[in-house]
Order: sequence, then C-alpha cells, then structure tokens
Amino acid sequence: MVLDAETGYRLLFSERSNGSNVEGVKIAISPHARAARRLYQAVSPQALTAEFLSQTGPLSIVVAYAPTDQSSMEVKEHFYSD
Repeated sequence: MVLDAETGYRLLFSERSNGSNVEGVKIAISPHARAARRLYQAVSPQALTAEFLSQTGPLSIVVAYAPTDQSSMEVKEHFYSD
C-alpha cells in the first residue's frame, strides 16, 4: 500500500482474516528499505515481522501490540501463542 506517492514510502501491514486492514499493525518503509527487504510476514492482526539486509547484516523488526489488562485471558493466550 502506497503511503506517500511523492516520497515512495509504502506500508507493510497485518490485517484481520476477513481482509480488512482497519485494525492491525503497520510499518512504513522507504524505497531504500523496500529494496533491502528480505522477508515480511503478517503473523496475526496484532503482529508482523520484517527482515532487511543492512550494512552490518540482517536486521529483524517485530511490530506488535499486546492485549490490555482488561482483555480476557483467552484473548491474551491467543496473542502469546501466535
């Protein structure tokens, strides 16, 4: 998904299983980072991983948001199992 056509920034995102990207996590990457991207995986609507090749070697980024304390134990366990 293009974030800014002028600068070339794009979004990597995770989404719900129904295809909606209203919820989920996102990471904005530059054209340079996009060229260095090796792997990208949407783990769940609440987590994604991306790996880039940097000058010093592979760089892994994990983006996630965890359920709050008010969430049910079932929701928390599902998040941590993912």
